[in-house]
Amino acid sequence: MTVEEKMIEECGEAKSSPVKIKKKLGLGLITASLFFLFNPDIIVLDLIPDAIGYILMCLGLSQLSLLNETLSDALSRFKKMIWVSVGRFASLIFIFGLSDATNQPYSFLLFSFSFLILDLIFLVPAYKYLFAGILELSGRHGGTVAYFRKNGRGLSYAEKTSMLSVIFVIVKSASATLPEFISLVTTEYTDSFVMYLYDYVYIFRTMGMIISLVFGIVWLCKTSKFFVELKKEEPFLEELRVSLEDNIISREGIFIRRTLKTVIAVLMVGAVFCIDFHVGSVNIISRSSTEVNIIPDAVAALLFAVAAYMLRYYIKDYKRTLISSLIYMAVSIVGSAMKLYFIAKFDYYTAVNKVDEAYYLFNAMCAVTIIENIMFIVTVVMLSLMLKEVIKKYTGYAAYEGGLNSERITALQKDLTGKLKYMIIFAVIGAATAVAYEFMLPEKHIVAQYMWVFDFILQGIFSVMVRRCLFAISDEVENRFILE
Repeated sequence: MTVEEKMIEECGEAKSSPVKIKKKLGLGLITASLFFLFNPDIIVLDLIPDAIGYILMCLGLSQLSLLNETLSDALSRFKKMIWVSVGRFASLIFIFGLSDATNQPYSFLLFSFSFLILDLIFLVPAYKYLFAGILELSGRHGGTVAYFRKNGRGLSYAEKTSMLSVIFVIVKSASATLPEFISLVTTEYTDSFVMYLYDYVYIFRTMGMIISLVFGIVWLCKTSKFFVELKKEEPFLEELRVSLEDNIISREGIFIRRTLKTVIAVLMVGAVFCIDFHVGSVNIISRSSTEVNIIPDAVAALLFAVAAYMLRYYIKDYKRTLISSLIYMAVSIVGSAMKLYFIAKFDYYTAVNKVDEAYYLFNAMCAVTIIENIMFIVTVVMLSLMLKEVIKKYTGYAAYEGGLNSERITALQKDLTGKLKYMIIFAVIGAATAVAYEFMLPEKHIVAQYMWVFDFILQGIFSVMVRRCLFAISDEVENRFILE
């Protein structure tokens, strides 16, 4: 029995390989990703996080990319876009946390223009490679949908969809960036008065958002239709499955390593979204003054759930992490909705000390916050147990003829497992700080005013601990399958 078979048997999968060929070869995940990518950006604010869409896109391409080098290039660029999307949220920390109100318009322009360039560098080629790769696979394996031409002339179906995708990327990025150029011409002088053009930036942002949304909906409908029709081309898909089974699936270690490293990448992104960054006086679309957490915890919970689900064929106890993450996400959504309702109704948290309705609503918000952070701790504990099983089954050294040195592997795995406790410790401390911050929102003393800083720092340390642990696990997974 090979080492891989022993590992799989220990995981409770002795009778069947953990490597499964997706029924539709990931086309369903690619279609699902479009629903997270069509929405407009407001400056650099991503209302529906594109990172989730890019993760789904990468998961969908994980097997198809093994059959085609062009699709592999597309996968590489979509992976980079995951971190670009995370960078958008990181830029909000600088814009709203570090730059003053005078320089904020220039920060909006600087970052929106920077991300426009990154979209042109990575995302435009990614979509071109995606549809070019599908065309190449169709040509080699008898596909007809991608090559369909209306009336037998003009561009193929895949080429038209590729062109539409490029146009969509440009329109979406430009619609978020162009309104910010008004910061370079803030005033206009006439014979009788001075007009402050930046006062109208909200109108231009709204117009840009509407234009981007219209293009996004058109792109979503057209592109999703392309992939739905591609999924219906069963003879073509069967040819691809046979090719995977004959040439690639026999090398299970490649799939195990790629899946585990993808899971680790998803968890790293989730760790970033765990950071709480509360911002006051956010004036983007309107002049309303609110205080919001611009990095939603529900996104982190969703990514943890996705990572657990991806491990369903590799470890036995993935369901605990999956269930706790989904509960954590649900409670987080409820808590965020309650905060938005409170802000919309009362505008300021000081209303708690003046209005009975605000007082009772705030108490309910605090109760939900306590439950949310308890579920956060439970999720981190379940996540640690899941990673402990991954460490036990899939880390170590590649097997040589002389076999494995069990003592060295035991010491290595013990060291990796020891790093997990720091995740739990800082998760507990961060959760306690988050609850304290919530209770202090109506207060005006100096500790209350700067409590968000402690919350931000401790959650940031937790994120660093998670990434540190995951990088160490990733290195050892690489070592374990280095000969594959």
